[in-house]
Amino acid sequence: MPDRTTDELRQQFGTISRISLVLGAAGSLAALFWGLKAVCGVWAGLFMCLAGLAMIQTWAVRGTFTKMSGFKSYAGRYIFYGLVIAACLWLGVPVLSLVAGIALQKAALVIYPLLGKEDVDGPRYD
Repeated sequence: MPDRTTDELRQQFGTISRISLVLGAAGSLAALFWGLKAVCGVWAGLFMCLAGLAMIQTWAVRGTFTKMSGFKSYAGRYIFYGLVIAACLWLGVPVLSLVAGIALQKAALVIYPLLGKEDVDGPRYD
């Protein structure tokens, strides 16, 4: 049975994902003015960051915090980012649309605590 922190992390990730999808839909509508590749870039940037957030969550839930595990998680995540960005560039996706998708996902991280669902510093235990 997962502990309380794991359940809270899953709930946070679900809420942040939903906020990201709403922002991504709005960003896609704006990107339509620049074409389908720009729309794909917004979604690629958004999903790339959501996958990175899932990697961080998986590492945090695992509970084995050593220097090497932290470094491997960090390095693996940034290698993944580099591969996704390289693939998008190879396919001709505009870089600015990737950056817009990344910014939309980061905006979801900022909006989440403002909704009052969670304190900015994380869960508090009394």
